[in-house]
Amino acid sequence: MESAVETTRDWSSCVSLSVPIRCELSWRTGEHPGEVQLLVGGELCVWTLSCLEPALWGLVCDLRPTTVTMDLAGVTFVDARGVSLLSRLAAHVGSWDGALVLTRPSHVVARLLSLVGIDRELQVVHRVDSLDGHGAEPRTARRESGSVSTR
Repeated sequence: MESAVETTRDWSSCVSLSVPIRCELSWRTGEHPGEVQLLVGGELCVWTLSCLEPALWGLVCDLRPTTVTMDLAGVTFVDARGVSLLSRLAAHVGSWDGALVLTRPSHVVARLLSLVGIDRELQVVHRVDSLDGHGAEPRTARRESGSVSTR
């Protein structure tokens, strides 16, 4: 199953920015049953999550994965709402004994996760090869994927 949503918003009336705000979310089912792999890029902040959060919650609630692997390598900024999303997502997936695994955060994002203590609440993996296959390129022929983007 593939799906894509693209949204363009003009934030100039509410905030003065010299660079565009963007966030991208791609997903696919993994090689292990019950695994969903998320690739996130851009900013996880109040302006982007209003578009991406409904898509993310819909995906997680529909698939009810036992493992959600979220690759943060492309994330350049996270604000308090982004941290809150990660914590709430982990709790939600945990409600059916699932787990949220954050992988490859940039140095800046890893530092923030450490400062707010979320790295003690969630599994944060700095190298994907240390996941023992989780987060690796899926080898199965049958997989689903999709993406959401704000630009």
